[in-house]
Amino acid sequence: MRFKRRVVEQGFTLAELVVVLVIVGILAAFVVPRLSRDPFATRSMADQVQSMLRYAQKIAIAQHRNVYVVFNSSGGSLCFDSACSAIVVTSANEPASVGLPSDVNAGTDFYFNALGQPFNLTDTGPNSSFQQKTLTLQGSGVTWKIVVEPDTGYVHQ
Repeated sequence: MRFKRRVVEQGFTLAELVVVLVIVGILAAFVVPRLSRDPFATRSMADQVQSMLRYAQKIAIAQHRNVYVVFNSSGGSLCFDSACSAIVVTSANEPASVGLPSDVNAGTDFYFNALGQPFNLTDTGPNSSFQQKTLTLQGSGVTWKIVVEPDTGYVHQ
């Protein structure tokens, strides 16, 4: 007596594998970059703000005059007066400014004097009442803090 073996086919067909690969490719091309872009955008924004603040200090020292850091609802700008009627221009002949998202805690305006020291807008004379200033940038669960130190004006994260 002979027994016939029953053949059971297991696995996926080639068409099923191709469909899965196409779906994975679409997800990798469109969805994954959007999930990981915001933390990098927040870091980039923090780097731009930090660079703008350092640039303000360098311009104040180089031109031996006050440079004001003015924040408003749309961003931050560098100016030669507190009313921001004389905007600092970069070497590329563009205004020295940066756009900020609405959730940025920029705080109050201040200025760097000709020695690069930070001062509050209300300060007059050689003494500064400037306290350590912290700008907080948030996005996609990531928080970056930019600190301006009193006396020296050192800008760091």
